[in-house]
Amino acid sequence: SGGPPAFRWFVRGLGRLVVANRPADAALIESRVSDGRGLLADDGVSISNLFSGDAPTSLLTMSGLKEGRAGLGPSQSYAAFFTHPAGILRAVILTVGEVGKELFQARRQVRRRVEPRIHRGGAYVALRAATNVFLRDLNVALVVEAMMRGSTSIYVDFVDYDEIAHHAGVTRAESLAAFYGLDDALRSIEQVIESGVAPRHYEVVLVSDHGQSQGATFRQRYGHSLEELIRQHLDDGQSVAAATNDVEAWGPVNLLLGQLSRQDSVSGRLTKRVISDRDPEAPVAPRGADAKRSAGDDDAPADLTVVGSGNLGGVWFSQHGTRLTAEDIEALHPGLLGVLAAHPGIGFVVVMTGSGPVALGAAGTHDLTTGVVVGQDPLAPFGPDAVGDFVHVSTFANAPDIYVNSLYDPVLDEVAAFEELVGCHGGLGGWQTRPLLVHPAGWSVDADLLDERGRLHGADTVHRQLVRWLERLGHRQDLTPDAVAPVPLPVSLPTGE
Repeated sequence: SGGPPAFRWFVRGLGRLVVANRPADAALIESRVSDGRGLLADDGVSISNLFSGDAPTSLLTMSGLKEGRAGLGPSQSYAAFFTHPAGILRAVILTVGEVGKELFQARRQVRRRVEPRIHRGGAYVALRAATNVFLRDLNVALVVEAMMRGSTSIYVDFVDYDEIAHHAGVTRAESLAAFYGLDDALRSIEQVIESGVAPRHYEVVLVSDHGQSQGATFRQRYGHSLEELIRQHLDDGQSVAAATNDVEAWGPVNLLLGQLSRQDSVSGRLTKRVISDRDPEAPVAPRGADAKRSAGDDDAPADLTVVGSGNLGGVWFSQHGTRLTAEDIEALHPGLLGVLAAHPGIGFVVVMTGSGPVALGAAGTHDLTTGVVVGQDPLAPFGPDAVGDFVHVSTFANAPDIYVNSLYDPVLDEVAAFEELVGCHGGLGGWQTRPLLVHPAGWSVDADLLDERGRLHGADTVHRQLVRWLERLGHRQDLTPDAVAPVPLPVSLPTGE
C-alpha cells in the first residue's frame, strides 16, 4: 500500500519530494521496502540499477552511493576499463562519435520538419554519448567480471534506447538504431557464455519494465504547463512547487561521476577535483528533488506540489497532513477539478471520495469501486486495465490528492507528456503500458501467476516469476513466502504455447 506512485512524489511525513534516482532517496526507499530477500539476495550482483535487490555486491547502484558502500569498489574490470586501451580508448573514441551523431541527427529532424520533436541541444548531447557508449561499455565489463567470479545472478540496467527515445521519439531512426548497440552488448555477454571460460553456465533473461508513448508535449499543444494551468485557478498568494523537468535521464551519469570521485585512483582524484564545487549527488544536472516554487516561504512546503511523470501528473496539497477527498478539494478550490477534467489535454483525473476513488472526465465519471459510469466513461479509451491500475495506485499511502492523466489519441497513438519529452512513460495510453520479458524457451511461466488474459500482470508478479526461476536453478532456498518445490531446469513449455 506504500508503493511509489510515480518516479518522484511528495511525502507528507518528510515535507518534501522524494526522487527515485537521487542517492539519498533511493537509499531511503530501499530501506523501507527491503526485507533482505530481494531478487539478488543469494550471491547476486546489481549493476547500474536504482536499487540493490539485496545483492551482496552492488556496482554503480544508486541506493548504495549515499551509504558509501560497494560503489565501483576494487573491481578488476573497473581498473581494466580505465587503464587498458581496449576499454577506455575505445569508449572515448566512440563517445566522441556519438556526440557527432547526435548533432547531425538533431539537425536532420529540424531540417526535415519532423513532428513532434523537442529541442535536443545543450547538455543532452553529452548525456546521450555518456549513457549510450561509455556507460554501456563499462556495464558490459562489470557483467563479464561478475560472470568470471561465478556470481549466481547478475542484474544490469541498459538505458540506451530509453534515453534516445525520450528525446528523439519512439520509432525514430536514431532510437531504433540504439538497439544495435544493445545487440553488441548482449553479443559480448553471450560470447563469454558460449566460450565456456566462466566457471559456470549462464542464461540471459531480458526485461523491459515499460514501453514508451510518443506525442507533442502538453506545453507544446496548449502553450502552458500543468502547473501553470493549476496556478491560474488558485487564489492570489498561494504557492505552487513544480517538478516537471526531466530528472530520470541524468541519474546514471550523476551516479558514475559520484562513484568515480570516491575512487582512490588517478581518474577518481581528477573527477573529484572537477566536480568539487557541485552537488555531490547531482554534479552535472539539477537534482530535481527540490521543486521550483512560484511563491511563498522557502522554508515551508508550497500550498500545492505538482509533479510530472511522463503523461501522468500528480497534485498534492502539501500543507495538509492527510490526503484530501474530492469534497475537500472542491471546498478549498471551487471548480479546480472541473477545470482539470474538462481540459482538452487531459483524459481524466482520479480523486478519492468518501466511498473510494473516482475518475472524472469532460463528459462523465467512473466510480472505480462500484463500476458505475455516469455519462461518457473517461477511462474507455485507455483499455481494460485502466480501472484496475488506478484502483491499485489509489491505495498507495503517498498517492497524490489528484492523479492527472493526459489525453490519448487512439488514431495517432499519441499522448501529451507533462515533461518536455517527445517519448514518455508513466501514465496510460499507447505503447508505454506494453513491457517485455524474454526468457529461455525451455523455461515455463507458472500458470498460477497468470491473470485472466494469460499475462504476467504487474511488477510484483514478474518479480515472483523471476524468483521462482532462481529457486528452480537452486540459487535460492526458503527465501520467499511463495517458494515452490525446486524442479530441474529446463522445464518444457506446455503444448500449444
